[in-house]
Amino acid sequence: MPQHRKPPRLLLRNEKTGKTWIIRDNGRSFRTGFSEGEIDLAEERLAQYVAGEYTPSNTKIAYVYYVTAAHSVDYPIKIGFTAGAMSIRLTQFQLGNPNVLVCLATEIGSQALERDRHARFRHLHIRGEWFRRDPSLMGFIESIQPTEIYK
Repeated sequence: MPQHRKPPRLLLRNEKTGKTWIIRDNGRSFRTGFSEGEIDLAEERLAQYVAGEYTPSNTKIAYVYYVTAAHSVDYPIKIGFTAGAMSIRLTQFQLGNPNVLVCLATEIGSQALERDRHARFRHLHIRGEWFRRDPSLMGFIESIQPTEIYK
């Protein structure tokens, strides 16, 4: 007797960077780009997939991100890059920082875009990927349109 094909579904996969949601369909797995805590977004992605509005690729979406402390107007801003889920990256930063950190914005991009942002704000550079908070940097961050994946 032939087996019945299961419909597309979400599964939580353990990865090096944490648990992420994948779409499992007909023996194939596709990344959603969302971490364990982003179930609502992963379910939206599954609905788009089922409706034929989303064609997954197995390439990871990469981001340039802007992170700072939530309750400080003077705390520096980290301009960094990740090819994984931003929420997982933020959790990793939080482990070694006593301040509550927030992601101000993300841009879909590459390490080259991150280097470009570092060069653009070189005059505000403190150390590593940390930059002084300044009206020019804050204005730039506020002008970034939210990405579809990480709104």
